[in-house]
Amino acid sequence: MVDAYFPGSSALLKRDVPEVGTDRVQSITDAQSQNLLVVGHIARVEICSAVARRRREASISSIQANQILAAFRGHWNT
Repeated sequence: MVDAYFPGSSALLKRDVPEVGTDRVQSITDAQSQNLLVVGHIARVEICSAVARRRREASISSIQANQILAAFRGHWNT
């Protein structure tokens, strides 16, 4: 049986930014889990905005921001 999830941008960001809940999100979004993820198009903008905010707040470096955005783009295209 395939489980369906409708993660918001906050949950999706946890996949690549370590914080409380990251382990759970990674297990749900792991390709081997074969879960169905339904993600709204607005998440693309919201993720970019959240990464930019974290960069401005200096909670992540420019390199980390670029890595997170690259990973998200890769996830989005799969």
